[in-house]
Amino acid sequence: TQKQVDIIEKKISVCKNKAIVLLDVAGNKAIPTSEYNSNIYCINDAGEILWQIKAKPSGFERDSFVSINYNDNRLVARNFSGFEYKVNLENGEVESIGWDK
Repeated sequence: TQKQVDIIEKKISVCKNKAIVLLDVAGNKAIPTSEYNSNIYCINDAGEILWQIKAKPSGFERDSFVSINYNDNRLVARNFSGFEYKVNLENGEVESIGWDK
């Protein structure tokens, strides 16, 4: 939606027709909890959503992702609590890789 486009904080191209976007949802109470903690998307060049990150519960109701980094075909996402996840670029599934605060 246009509202989602307006809050894109970071966009990373991962191949010639796909990009990963991180939405800045911090403090936005209008966003449902189910969406709040899943604020990373893979989109194509037409802006269509290919997948939305499959967030792991951290124990906090509103614990959105705050950063993404892409290096050597590896996407790492970190949530507000400091948990880091390796993100599968094909489907958005996550694997915990640590914690750092």
